[in-house]
Amino acid sequence: MGTLTLIRHGQASFGEKNYDKLSELGRQQGKLLGDYFERQNVIFDKIFCGNLVRQIDTVYAINSKYCPVILEGLNEYEAESLIRDYFSGNIPPEIFQDRRQYFKIIRMALQKVQDNELKNLKNYWADFRYRVLDSLKTMTVNTQCNTLAITSGGPISLIVSEVIKSAPGTMIDLNLQIKNTSVTRIIVTKKGLYLNEFNSTPHLINSNPNTITYS
Repeated sequence: MGTLTLIRHGQASFGEKNYDKLSELGRQQGKLLGDYFERQNVIFDKIFCGNLVRQIDTVYAINSKYCPVILEGLNEYEAESLIRDYFSGNIPPEIFQDRRQYFKIIRMALQKVQDNELKNLKNYWADFRYRVLDSLKTMTVNTQCNTLAITSGGPISLIVSEVIKSAPGTMIDLNLQIKNTSVTRIIVTKKGLYLNEFNSTPHLINSNPNTITYS
């Protein structure tokens, strides 16, 4: 039996021109998680992450000695592309300044892309699902490994919804509640995959509840 531990990246730079970089708090969240793993004597056999800057930098914030294998299937869906197509190309600028409004629009855009209703993004969801599940297969082929994967909310929520065999819409509900640097753990066996832990942040709650973020 092995485990697959999925970590969402640290807080990125919401509202800035370049979202794909960690905030100072995001780096702190990663370090707190690394310190927690060290205290718990958690050792990983393999490390994976996507190729987004916020994902890679989270790996090194957790442990600067980690050497991750890059799997592009762990990259997030392109939220701005979804929003742009949802608004037919004219995105209201305030969307990227108001978190509540942003997540409301993301929810609606995700539903439409799942239903293949965004005209410029036909088959986008099928492609996203395929690459995430292909990465999942790669990471769990060895059922004896303790594996760490630094990724994003979209891939984590999709993997969890597939593991628990839920309706497609469940992924959206899960996606919008995943916290930065939260821990989701999957038990890996020869018979299948089983959800053991979802979206937990003991490293943040026990340090400072104000470090809990969602973007």
